[in-house]
Amino acid sequence: MSFDPIPYDTFSAFIHFLSVFGSAMLLALIVCLIVGVITRGTKGITDVFMAIGDFFVQIFHLSCRRIWSLSVLTIRESLRQKILFVFIIFAVLFMFAGWFLSGAADRPDLQIQSYIDFVLKAISWLVIPIMLLLACWSLPEDIRLRTIHTVVTKPTYRIEIVMGRMLGFTLLGSVILLVMGTVGYIWINRQVPKSAQYQLVSKVP
Repeated sequence: MSFDPIPYDTFSAFIHFLSVFGSAMLLALIVCLIVGVITRGTKGITDVFMAIGDFFVQIFHLSCRRIWSLSVLTIRESLRQKILFVFIIFAVLFMFAGWFLSGAADRPDLQIQSYIDFVLKAISWLVIPIMLLLACWSLPEDIRLRTIHTVVTKPTYRIEIVMGRMLGFTLLGSVILLVMGTVGYIWINRQVPKSAQYQLVSKVP
């Protein structure tokens, strides 16, 4: 068995990305045209191309300051929705995890594997649903509280609102992952006995 690394062909990967992305955009355009014709007749075709033109106009007038302000607003609204409760659940899981994880003193590799599996599953089961719920509830909650009205009345493009939301959720999710990963790493190091610490070191095959 050979472990020699295979050089990564960046150009072929870029061409493949362009082909897949272009095919997806073409399919989306065809679907939009069909829906436009069905719902609005021939005027729907004009509306689709006008919307595409408006999109490129907004792209060339993006403001990083406005996007950052919207992302900060997104993070603040998420914190108001008690998202920090996920850290309490995470802490409770780690407090009582040692009671339910089977010990294997004679097989430290299996013991460490069970600890790592627990940490990874706990992070994924907590972070993914929380971020999905936040992303799904964000806009309806803004409409219900009428906070979206104060945003759209300002000189802000629609694409900036979307990008600001995406950036805010990305930063929030990254911070949560960083905190949980750090806590999980410390917890694993404390649970693994000194004699088995070498199992945590990555080895060259």
